[in-house]
Amino acid sequence: MISYEVYKFIHVLSVFLIIFSLGGLIIHVVNGGDKIHPARKILASIHGTGALFALIAGFGLLARLGRSVVEPWVLAKVTIWIIFSMYSLILFKTKKQAKVHVIIVVALSCVAIFMAQQKPMF
Repeated sequence: MISYEVYKFIHVLSVFLIIFSLGGLIIHVVNGGDKIHPARKILASIHGTGALFALIAGFGLLARLGRSVVEPWVLAKVTIWIIFSMYSLILFKTKKQAKVHVIIVVALSCVAIFMAQQKPMF
């Protein structure tokens, strides 16, 4: 059995990897980078690995807390996870608005942190 602390460490580290890689991809796109640049592949692999482990550890945390998947705060966090997981694709489709994506990523991160800390039931 994996403890709550281990799941939490993996989850926080994975979320850091997602945000780190999205920041790198945003800078890459703002500087005119394209999909064939070798650095993009590294960032994409970090992003994908972080997304996978964040999902696994997040559900492990839910199991340790004895929470249901259908609670509103969990659904909000899963929705944000889906958006973050698809964000690398969105960035290359909307290059002109790349600077706005920084604000979106920070705002979604703040919402996810609020949901994790407060666990509102609406």
